[in-house]
Amino acid sequence: MFVSFLNRARPPFPAVLLLSAGLLSISACAARKPLQEDVFRGGNPQGIVLQENTKPRTGPQDTAQPVFAMYNRELRIPLWETPPAGMEPEEIPALTINMDLFDPAFPQNGAAGDQNVLGRQFRNIFYRGLSPQDYSQEQARIQAIEYQGMGEEIRNNPRMIFSATLNWTYTEQFKTEFSSALLAVVSRERTSYTGGAHGSYDKSYFVFDRELGIQIGLQDFMRKDSGPLLTALVNRELRAAQNLGAADSLKQAGFFVDDAELTENYFLSPQGLGFHWDPYEITPYVMGYVEVFIPYAGITDLLGPEGQRLIREFPL
Repeated sequence: MFVSFLNRARPPFPAVLLLSAGLLSISACAARKPLQEDVFRGGNPQGIVLQENTKPRTGPQDTAQPVFAMYNRELRIPLWETPPAGMEPEEIPALTINMDLFDPAFPQNGAAGDQNVLGRQFRNIFYRGLSPQDYSQEQARIQAIEYQGMGEEIRNNPRMIFSATLNWTYTEQFKTEFSSALLAVVSRERTSYTGGAHGSYDKSYFVFDRELGIQIGLQDFMRKDSGPLLTALVNRELRAAQNLGAADSLKQAGFFVDDAELTENYFLSPQGLGFHWDPYEITPYVMGYVEVFIPYAGITDLLGPEGQRLIREFPL
């Protein structure tokens, strides 16, 4: 068993991004137009860089089907079309967006099978049913509206326009963490810098049953009465990682809580069950990501029927 504390000096999310498990509202952009027509005032101003690329994702972690392609969109959005007085065009701050998204196989001909089922799942869960191209366009529009709105407020403030904090960033990256005949475990990591002393970041894991073509929640994987025992195991490992005694409060190690509650942000691997907390969930920002990992051998009695079925290929 182990606990990791992953400190990341990463670029706070705009308020518009902090919505319902990261599935973003686009009500402000209901009238969808081509990106360059409404995000970038006056059309497509000089200095914007747009790159799109769809490429196959291969490698040992993706040898079992489906092998997802990746869609990449990179954007550079200047804060102003023309520089304020005293600023050269090349000095205009910019918002940089980089998104590496899954582009899952999604046959339009109604073909059945693993790729089609999981493709629908991915689009519904991550992109609200949109293609990755349309989803990334909506994301860019949301970010650009906030960014360029801020620019209008400070344009005539000579004390602000040269601040390095005006160079904002947003990244969103999907990764296959594990893939087998039965399971697909993927992660989505987002980082953002919108000014200030430091940025924000979060990471979410998603577990899919490839035989059934559905997402598996923790409550599906574990026995219904496993909560108290599993919580105790997790807290034992958190304390051990901090050299705390069994009766010590986690607050003694800088946590916000005496005991951590289970999180639904969990993942599976051939070795065991893991849990993940983002900064500010149970610890301060400076402590970074917190992850707990428990081998299956320590929790076999706590697994429900679905959990027992999904780990049957792993050596315990």
